[in-house]
Amino acid sequence: MSSSCKKIYGVDVVDHQNLIKQFFSPHVPYTFYVETSMNRMLSIYKAFSTGMVTGKTLTDFCCAPLLFRVLLIKDFVKDITLVQTNDDGVQEIDKWLNKHPDACDWSHAAGYLKEFKGIRALGYPTGPSSPGTLFPLGQPNQLQRRDESDDEEENTRGNIKVLKWDLSDDNPAEALSLPKADIVTCMWFLELISKNHDEYRRNLRNISTAIKPEGFLLIQTNVNSSYFKVGEETFHL
Repeated sequence: MSSSCKKIYGVDVVDHQNLIKQFFSPHVPYTFYVETSMNRMLSIYKAFSTGMVTGKTLTDFCCAPLLFRVLLIKDFVKDITLVQTNDDGVQEIDKWLNKHPDACDWSHAAGYLKEFKGIRALGYPTGPSSPGTLFPLGQPNQLQRRDESDDEEENTRGNIKVLKWDLSDDNPAEALSLPKADIVTCMWFLELISKNHDEYRRNLRNISTAIKPEGFLLIQTNVNSSYFKVGEETFHL
């Protein structure tokens, strides 16, 4: 977890639109997109659709305004609160909520979700290597057109609110006047904001204050990685 000579997310400025374009857009190489997005979508959907994780309210902590996860979760919970650690992340989500022309485009993720739910309903296996797969072996931007996935995005917007958390506050639920949630999700976050293992444990305790007793904490993380780059900037991971 060495953070020497690397920028720290939540402390240093990051270009979110460039980050999304580099890692989560339909323009990245297909195999890379499978790793950054598709596999994460499938694991989240499995957790909720099988009843492994249940509840009416959800609070999400994430390193960036990565909305593909929210498109999945909205079918299973009533209210979703997205917690960002900087103004730019909040603004990016607000732009998407308000259909601003400069908002990041998540229609490809909504298209995958729509196709996945249709395949699942027919009883076919799903996954990048399965017959009848959700993800055909082609470039992601060749799949769903925007008009085919607009309803998934539109049905999500009404369920969401977004808040900014100052990392210096040890109790985000109290600092944000945030009711404790049935479910807390955390993706690609704790390892970015934590310079060392002690900070990781402290930050884990902090986000745990947002969970109801006997609630669920769902974490997706990276292993065997020490940094990522956004443009020419190197960030600790």
